Amino acid sequence: MWKRFLLLFFVFGLSASCFGASVNWNASIVDAEHGAPDGYRVYYGYAADQLTTTYDVGTELNFTIPETWNPATYYFGVRAYNASGESGWATTPEGQTWVSYVKADPPPVLPPAPATDVQIVWERLMADTTLYTNALAVYDFENNANDTKGAKNLTVSGTPSYSTTGEAQGTYWAGELSGAYFYRSDADFRFSGDYSVSAWVNFTYVTEGYYTIICQCFEGGSEGDGWVVDTDGSRHLRVRHITNFSVTSAIFSGATLSNNTRYHIVVAYSDSGNIVTAWVSTSTFGNIINGTTVAMTANPGTSSAQRLNIGYSTVDSDELYGYIDEVVFWSSAITSTNASAIFGARDGGTSWRETGGGASAVPKIMLLQDHFSGGIH
Repeated sequence: MWKRFLLLFFVFGLSASCFGASVNWNASIVDAEHGAPDGYRVYYGYAADQLTTTYDVGTELNFTIPETWNPATYYFGVRAYNASGESGWATTPEGQTWVSYVKADPPPVLPPAPATDVQIVWERLMADTTLYTNALAVYDFENNANDTKGAKNLTVSGTPSYSTTGEAQGTYWAGELSGAYFYRSDADFRFSGDYSVSAWVNFTYVTEGYYTIICQCFEGGSEGDGWVVDTDGSRHLRVRHITNFSVTSAIFSGATLSNNTRYHIVVAYSDSGNIVTAWVSTSTFGNIINGTTVAMTANPGTSSAQRLNIGYSTVDSDELYGYIDEVVFWSSAITSTNASAIFGARDGGTSWRETGGGASAVPKIMLLQDHFSGGIH
């Protein structure tokens, strides 16, 4: 014979935590008069007298309210069941046959409070950090002809002046170099293989003639060996490799040079493939020539003493009419990034000598240490 149910719930109600909300109850009593349940059903609805939806939870003693339910006030009741039918409603300790739960809208996701312990600064991107380290010599012409980097000071021929008008970096640059020039006669500039040179130049007179910017030539024996950076008869930038007066020229026709214009000129020769590359800039890097390459014969080089000239060629006696500044030499082929870094240091910009260079900048977040006591937390 079927035994009736009597469900005595010592705790029938809700529990809620950060993990959600649930309806909980005690198991029904089983004795000589009360049959064992097969399970429990949870009824819910939007009013205490309208519990029309059912969940069968089996023998579980709780029902977790789904987080996906819409915000609303929900009412719950619980009954036990077995093969003979259902019991009456479970009751709370206060005798109530239902419990309610208000599911609210989730709290809005707010942006984090503004940080007060950081600041954003702009840090320059670095070029090759060995750019300055690997330079053979740096001539700033700061009212002298000294090597800023080391001891390869130049000898002055004639009486060049030092101007404070239009200098690229620092206070002065050398000029007017009509008939005056600078040189060094020893083996310090023996450019066999790769080489690079960078200079700021302002021509006060450049026409259909030939005007030497830099010359590195061989002294003694078969005169006329070396390389020259100058202009051709059409005012184009030209690089020449000379072996016993036999000349191979690379002419950069994209750079038609004018009077009274400040040019940044970089020439880099790579012995691998015999390629010479030029960058010529005025207002922005490479706006005249940006990395144009021309095939060349090999750099002649020599094991004997060579003569470096700035503003004059002892091969063919051509001179520079104008001003020159920031002349730098390398026994390697520098890159476009390096050339851009040197150009970016003009007019008081960030010096490539300390940072390795950098023509652009990126943001960097820094902690403000004085906002903390006892260290960073």
